[in-house]
Amino acid sequence: MPNKKRVLITISSITGGGAEHVVEHLCELLGEKYEVICGYYKECGDRGEALKEKGIKVVKIKNAERKNRNYLNFLDLRKFVKEHNIDLIHAHDIHSMMNASQVKLLMPSVKVVYTFHFGNYPNIDKKIYYFEKLFTKFIDVLIAVGTKQANAIRDTYKYPADRLQVIYNGVHALDSQPAKVEQQDPDRPILFGSLSTLIEQKGIPVLIDAVEILEKRHPGRSKFIIAGDGYMMDELLQLCEQKNLSEIIEFTGWVRDANVNLLPKFDVFVQSSKWEAMSMVILEAMSAGKPIVATEVGENGVVIEHDSCGLIVPPNQAEMLADAMERLLLDGELRRTFGENAKQRFADNFTVQQMADNYEKLYNSMMES
Repeated sequence: MPNKKRVLITISSITGGGAEHVVEHLCELLGEKYEVICGYYKECGDRGEALKEKGIKVVKIKNAERKNRNYLNFLDLRKFVKEHNIDLIHAHDIHSMMNASQVKLLMPSVKVVYTFHFGNYPNIDKKIYYFEKLFTKFIDVLIAVGTKQANAIRDTYKYPADRLQVIYNGVHALDSQPAKVEQQDPDRPILFGSLSTLIEQKGIPVLIDAVEILEKRHPGRSKFIIAGDGYMMDELLQLCEQKNLSEIIEFTGWVRDANVNLLPKFDVFVQSSKWEAMSMVILEAMSAGKPIVATEVGENGVVIEHDSCGLIVPPNQAEMLADAMERLLLDGELRRTFGENAKQRFADNFTVQQMADNYEKLYNSMMES
């Protein structure tokens, strides 16, 4: 039996977020096809430790003796690639990509893939813009996680159409069923929920404004949970207090495995983001059979069929967000129908296995060429 090809999947830190989840899933699902190693430069974190517990090789690539001389990290990567006979490097953030591109220049036989995970092109830091534009010239294959992101990246960097491929993100299906309307207590407040880092990107102040509007229209008919942590926590808590919403909106802080332990309890999932690439938590909510209200950012409008799986509204529009939530608040049958449709659309298009299969085809075609 021939030896397996060796794939190194790299990222700066294995802590949380969409890119890290993609790394986890690929490491888990491609192990039978390739000898997969997960390499990081800064922090392993809980997610990295979880991968180790599953028997996946997780290693730190950066040489600690260099301390802050990050511009030499590519030398550590080159050494690692040589020692482990790596056939393909798959980078998932700009720092990993820059290192991999320099290794590619020194070792042309090594194949290199880079997946873009940022979702707000062309609004990108100028320094990152120049680095990404320069170093992606040496990458064999560039991947976007959605069609809108791909178009924005092409416009930003003036890539030709065939320079960038699209492979959708995928997630594991959550074991949850849409709530049965006839089993619901008609007097129970409807629970809206969001899983989100508390940063500007996620548009939580707009969500709070929308909750205020909804509460004025239908006092006591709904409750809201916002799970996550971030630098805006104190500001958001103060905003809720000013609007007398502290009894309506609960901020849980960070919840371990919130997608499993908390999301299934929601009646409606809400995302108020200002920008996204392809949201992993939207896919998880769909897999759990949740009706969704989300902003028209990134791939949301493609993934969620409006008025079938959920409702799509423009970003930064509190009243329109409130209107959409009100519609689902008042119509239990619509919540059930949207949830069932979302679950089916996820199963047909966005499973983690579908994502892994697409990357496997890509890897095979690159290493056979």
